[in-house]
Amino acid sequence: MLLAIDYSLSPENRFPKALQEGVHVLKWVIKNIASYNGNPDFICLSGDSAGGNLAAVLTQYAAENSIEAVKLQFLIYPVLDCSFSSQSYNEFSDGYLLTKNAMEFYFDSYKTPDLNGEDPQVSPLFNKIHEKLVPAILVSAELDPLKDEGFNYAEKLRNHQRLVSYECIQGVTHAFIQLPGVFPEADQALVSSALKIKDFFSRCVPPS
Repeated sequence: MLLAIDYSLSPENRFPKALQEGVHVLKWVIKNIASYNGNPDFICLSGDSAGGNLAAVLTQYAAENSIEAVKLQFLIYPVLDCSFSSQSYNEFSDGYLLTKNAMEFYFDSYKTPDLNGEDPQVSPLFNKIHEKLVPAILVSAELDPLKDEGFNYAEKLRNHQRLVSYECIQGVTHAFIQLPGVFPEADQALVSSALKIKDFFSRCVPPS
């Protein structure tokens, strides 16, 4: 079963509004999803870009609060590091669809004055509990200022013996997954990731 969540957007709704809504929805799903023929014990949190940020922060929340129902995170070119200091931010700062200036504007529109770019509530790359996080499937785009943070997040999980599947799709920009008619790589990445998710949960859930 797939649920798509429409969270409140900034700047009208700044941090932590969207995160609070995500926590509320996660708790609701665990409590109610069985009545919709879903399994409340095997949840994958997923999102792309800003949605990937929320999925990763919710994964962190689940680990901090011992919510064992969350078993997997599936992140597509997620926002994980709002310090904007990676090499890919320098290499792809302009001319590749998503720009560094745009990302800084988006973050300024989202954050509160007391929030900095290394706070793990907005930058999961800086959290201190990677060893407690669930396995991850990550997809990055080669020509994307966010590329390095996806790779660095995968490496941190690996360094803490967490199960990770990481793939950087060559020759594509940020948001490519939304344009399968333009990027055939989008279909390929989605099918490949779906098979990985299916395989992961088939090993989690014993056959009936």
